[in-house]
Amino acid sequence: MASPLRVEPRAAGRGSGPDGVCLGTTVKDCLRTAAAQLRAAGCPTPELDAEILLGHALGWSRARLYAELATLVDPTTETRLATALARRAKREPVAYIVGEKEFWSLPLAVDEHVLIPRPETERVVEVALELVGELLCAASGLPAGRPLRVVDAGTGSGAIAVALAHELCGGDRGGSARLDLGQAGLVSSRRRVMLIAVDLSAGALRVAGANARRRFPAPAAPIELLRADWTSGLGARTVDVVVTNPPYVSDAELAVAPPELSYEPVAALLGGGVDGLEALRRLAADARRVLRDGGWLVSEVGSGQAARARTLLAAMGFTQARVVRDLAGCDRVVAGRWRRGPLSCEGGTAEEIAPSS
Repeated sequence: MASPLRVEPRAAGRGSGPDGVCLGTTVKDCLRTAAAQLRAAGCPTPELDAEILLGHALGWSRARLYAELATLVDPTTETRLATALARRAKREPVAYIVGEKEFWSLPLAVDEHVLIPRPETERVVEVALELVGELLCAASGLPAGRPLRVVDAGTGSGAIAVALAHELCGGDRGGSARLDLGQAGLVSSRRRVMLIAVDLSAGALRVAGANARRRFPAPAAPIELLRADWTSGLGARTVDVVVTNPPYVSDAELAVAPPELSYEPVAALLGGGVDGLEALRRLAADARRVLRDGGWLVSEVGSGQAARARTLLAAMGFTQARVVRDLAGCDRVVAGRWRRGPLSCEGGTAEEIAPSS
């Protein structure tokens, strides 16, 4: 358990009385003491965690912390910080403590019902945007009047869906246009794209809904929330892109995962199976039913899984398989195109395509 936030004696000056008696703790003191406590608890990024937790307790940005290092911290803030430090010392993730995580430069609410969005998942968003742009430019096979439908399967916090809608559908502040779809294509997409965020967890959908409403307060929000197991709840609807960040941690990896992972929802972590691809195997099998001819399946994968994931999709009838690396140079995203017809019928079922031993 973390020790209480301590106030160390210091020389007379700002924050001291005429006799050199300490009247309070400065921002600098809090940062130093907090980082030391978190380092002793084994937290991998103690300085960064201390900055975020103190900034949250004060309601300040990290930049303001360093601009006001000599400012005194009031006792109420010290108490809030001490409580947060005690939670972090038990290795609870910082995002759960502050209730928020930035993704795609957007602040997203998170809690114990959803996985914490990771920076590498932004690569999934980038790939999906590229493919949506291609489909919008081609505009082939899309019935007149129907929007292009993108499904975020296993949406969790709604990070992928909200980021895609932010770029493709605008919102209260407009998209950031981090990827160039062409100005005409981007403007056009804001009238022609519908996001469907799917999750089996009611708690996750509540979080995703809050994040969607925060970004798109208008009644005609471009994100539909659907409680279902993967794409099973879509019924007879066809979609153009299925994007997902499925559970891909293998059983063996889960056994040696860092303590922080134990705070994240079990249902969102389990499902990778022996090879980490069991969830993708199930989703790909069902996605073939709802994807229109020429539609895409885009999935994040774990380290060392891309080659096997690409083989898996090819065996299930997906074509034009792509593997995309993240900024760290790791194969992070696999995409495959579904073509209806004689060739697509040759793909095996989820049961037939078993994990390698």
